[in-house]
Amino acid sequence: MKKIITALLLAVCMMSLTACKSTISGHVAGKVLEGLMAKDSEKDKEDNDGKTKDVKDQEEQSKGENKDGQDEGETGQDTDSRETEEAGRVSDNAEKNSSLELRLEKRYLNERSGTELLMQAEYPFLSVNKENFSSLSFALESLNSECESQAVQWKQQNLPYVQEAIDSGYFYGYEYFQTMHVYRADAKLVSIICEHYEYTGGAHGGTYFTSKTFDSVTGRELTLADVTTDLQGLADAVIKELNEEYPVEYAAEGYRDTVESQIVKQGPDAYDASWALSYHGIIFDFGSYELGAYSMGCPEVIVPFDKYPGLIKDEYSRVPEEHASSLKNYTTVYEDTDGDGRLEGISVSAYDSQTGYGQDIRIYIDATSTEYTSRGWFNEAFLVHQKDGSCYLYVSVSAESDEGIIHIFRLSGESAVFQEDVHGNFEGIMMENPERFRLYDNLDALSSYRGYRDCCVGNGGRLEVLDDVYTIELYTYGDEPEQCLTAKIPVPAWMISEDGSVAGTPEQLPAGTRLYFRRTDNRTFVEMELEDGRRCQIRGEFTTWPKTINGISEYDCFDGIMYAG
Repeated sequence: MKKIITALLLAVCMMSLTACKSTISGHVAGKVLEGLMAKDSEKDKEDNDGKTKDVKDQEEQSKGENKDGQDEGETGQDTDSRETEEAGRVSDNAEKNSSLELRLEKRYLNERSGTELLMQAEYPFLSVNKENFSSLSFALESLNSECESQAVQWKQQNLPYVQEAIDSGYFYGYEYFQTMHVYRADAKLVSIICEHYEYTGGAHGGTYFTSKTFDSVTGRELTLADVTTDLQGLADAVIKELNEEYPVEYAAEGYRDTVESQIVKQGPDAYDASWALSYHGIIFDFGSYELGAYSMGCPEVIVPFDKYPGLIKDEYSRVPEEHASSLKNYTTVYEDTDGDGRLEGISVSAYDSQTGYGQDIRIYIDATSTEYTSRGWFNEAFLVHQKDGSCYLYVSVSAESDEGIIHIFRLSGESAVFQEDVHGNFEGIMMENPERFRLYDNLDALSSYRGYRDCCVGNGGRLEVLDDVYTIELYTYGDEPEQCLTAKIPVPAWMISEDGSVAGTPEQLPAGTRLYFRRTDNRTFVEMELEDGRRCQIRGEFTTWPKTINGISEYDCFDGIMYAG
């Protein structure tokens, strides 16, 4: 293991120079061990290959820089200054590559009879930038398989009873939802609580929770024994917090036996508690009937690090000066929003607007709420804590024509004050580092597609763009070929050299040349890759309609142009 960690540390140095609770099966665990042993035995080979790959990645990144400089004779812009600005971004490679990029998606497994929806099954799918966190990626693949298997099993078990319920006249649809709440996702660890909701008839559905916490470097699942210094002390702290938050009359016999059985593992039928590490404490969730009557709901408590010093090991309780926490609809995160040393509970809820299009967004700080009318539908939110102690809420919504909007609020005490709106969305990626994260947007230079830029939370919570150029992401399905353009006539192209510099004069690409989308500023150029691997800029006027290249309509220049709508 030490060799593996050493190899990972060496890889980082080289770059700087250039939910579910069920136990992984023995078969899967064996595969994990084999993978780690294979990595160890092939260390020398990976080091050599890694050097080559890092050099190539550095060269490829360099080729991707300095591409938005325009020829002064063509556009009147200062090419040299723009190329210098682009070149300065190469030094940020190590920081980009060391950041964890966790993407959370939803998968569906529904059953219909004609147009009638009989069964809804929804489960999560997690992925990470595998090139930098390969062991974590392997662990998440196993978790994804677990989640899918649970959804498939639920559907298979309940499908035979659907017709029986329909015949009885009391069928209201069957539902199964797995909702992941990611409380922490960074280069140290990923900590998740997964909420499972089932409804198969009756007065109401049932909810239970499972959880996973992974070491981001090794991919190893962490247990409560790994993160705490005292299991019994942790159980006592959870019981104390429960007694403070929830009246004991909900559970006449108290919470001690249940909590101790889950944390200290007393008795043959004991099962794991559902927990997650946040930036300020360890969170525990309990399902329906787990601690008391259904009217009690699903209790959640946090054991704050500062209230119980030394209870959680120091390496897991150190709070970064600047961090971000994910909020889904109706979930709660904890943060000191006013600097008084007390954690406030922050949550966001979205309701269909009664006044027209969009949703009403309610931001709760403890018992106080602030309402904001949005012209979009809630996707997710991130609570950002900056180094100066200020807190901001980034609320992402989808509006008409899939337009992404982010509402930014400043949190202070019990109030949420609207700051501004910006375009873009997170596309399911967790904001791990407020100093650098991806923001996606709809682009339409020579076709419709999605792209992202690196951004940060700047002074006053304002969103600042770190890169004026978007990296284009095109999606293909199955064996579908990658979207490309084919030149219908000779087209001028500004070629990009190995060092990333852009030619001062264009060369003519002959008719029939195929070009693949790579990057764009969405205004004046699109960077394309040729079939021989060379890259170039296709320049034009892409902010007006019709879009033109050298005064010629884009449709007269290329085949393959496709716009949404």
